[in-house]
Amino acid sequence: MFQGRLDLIGGGTAGYAAIDNIRIFAGAELDLVKSSNLVLDNAGGDLVADVGDAIDYTYVVTNTGDVTLVDVGVAEPNDATNDFTGTGTAPAPTLQAGSSTTLAPGESATFEATYVLTQADINAGTVSNSAVATGSSPNNTADVVDTSGTVAGTDTPTVTSIPSVPALTVSKILVNADDAEVDTLNEVIEYRIEVANTGNIDLTGVVLTDTISTGVTLATTGPAGDTTDPGVLNVGETWTYTASYTVLQGDLSAGADLVNTASVVTTEVTTPETNTAISTVAQISALTVSKTLVNADDAEVDTLNEVIEYRIEVANTGTTDLTGVNVTDSISSAGAIPLGAPSGNTVEPTVLNVGETWVYFVNYTVTSADLDDGSDLVNTASVATTELPTALVDTAISSVQGVDL
Repeated sequence: MFQGRLDLIGGGTAGYAAIDNIRIFAGAELDLVKSSNLVLDNAGGDLVADVGDAIDYTYVVTNTGDVTLVDVGVAEPNDATNDFTGTGTAPAPTLQAGSSTTLAPGESATFEATYVLTQADINAGTVSNSAVATGSSPNNTADVVDTSGTVAGTDTPTVTSIPSVPALTVSKILVNADDAEVDTLNEVIEYRIEVANTGNIDLTGVVLTDTISTGVTLATTGPAGDTTDPGVLNVGETWTYTASYTVLQGDLSAGADLVNTASVVTTEVTTPETNTAISTVAQISALTVSKTLVNADDAEVDTLNEVIEYRIEVANTGTTDLTGVNVTDSISSAGAIPLGAPSGNTVEPTVLNVGETWVYFVNYTVTSADLDDGSDLVNTASVATTELPTALVDTAISSVQGVDL
């Protein structure tokens, strides 16, 4: 059916008389359909959107009117009507081989363009834009314009979704290799924590928690490496933190591994990523026993009923508390000598705590048998514990001098 404008030029008679001159202006129309394809293998080769990957656009312009159109073109204007949300260089459509800028009614032309993704685009998750097709009727009697749509007859912007893959790794490292085993009170274990953004979007709201298996939360310093956007763990960026833990007596006494765990979450990565560093605790059970003469002149005895005074010191020199402490004392000429309670047992009764020294005092009275025999009086202190069942001993010797009659 004809749709347009009739201008009658000249005259004619009523009814079916001839009409001299008729000029017909037909309708000039076109339609632009735009489609997009996200190409994920241009950069990285991992089928994850990376900077440098691309969106390929295809533009199909169809002459939907009934007059031939010339100078058909497609552009990507960035204005209030056709807002381009990408942050890189806007795509520039080019006519493809086999297509023409002159379209008869019903004919189509294909244009294509490529847009290279930026990190900001990947962070946003979409790129939206509209294109505009233009054309003219012969002799420029009519110009036509159409905004692209996703299907024919629409002006819907083309929105390309970009999959977000937020990801990070956490590494927990012992700065000093010898901290893999600890055995000393107040030994300082130094840690280094590395947090790397291994995903395809920047990470915000980064929270690091560092704890030791004993329930202590460690203070951390850092991060170093936060150089691009302060507070944002950018793609490919690694932040480094440091922390330290001072070994307590309770750790040495317990003997359990010291497991240090670093845990990181972000606004985008809500399930904690963790890593651990382990220091084994070497328990060292050790003690010393010392038997001394309180009075130096007791090194020689020659008098009946002379009293020899002894001092016994038992010291825990290891890293673990000692239990079941059994201290005995004996004299070579008479056997066992009873011991009283020690001084210095102030922390836990019956437990020889790390660093603690128990002190005993004991006396022996010289007998006539000792003087008659003339043998040295050897006093022996002996100590054994649950942890050290093989007794340690020490002696103090008094020589017996002959008595002139």
